[in-house]
Amino acid sequence: MGTSYIDPATAGALDKVADIAEGRATVDDVQQQEYDGPAIPVRIADPVEVQPLPARAGAPQTIGVDNVTPEKLCTADPKRSRLIISADAVVWIGTDQTECASRTRAFRLPANQPVPFSAQDQWWAVADTGAGANVSILTEQWAR
Repeated sequence: MGTSYIDPATAGALDKVADIAEGRATVDDVQQQEYDGPAIPVRIADPVEVQPLPARAGAPQTIGVDNVTPEKLCTADPKRSRLIISADAVVWIGTDQTECASRTRAFRLPANQPVPFSAQDQWWAVADTGAGANVSILTEQWAR
């Protein structure tokens, strides 16, 4: 039988994995902090308990839109966990400016009805009528 050896970098990584597995993880441990150590093989043998975490950052904004030219509400963002959209009048929401303007591939958002979106796409809005609308958005980021 040979002697087993674990190099110090791997040992430190295994300690960190044990801390996370036993619930001693910090927010930074869990929320996408890059690990610089060696790869650690993992085999999941039982169901894994997951817990939703609060967003790390959020930003509100209100944008006025008319019924002719769609306004960009936000750009595509892979770090966005959720986008909440609400408007004071009926608006059409879409991921493409042209399709939003023609309302062909757009979502009709009722007035004063906040709707969460988890897609990381860019989003556009155009008002349903000539009166225009104010569109409020709240973006939440799972990472900075």
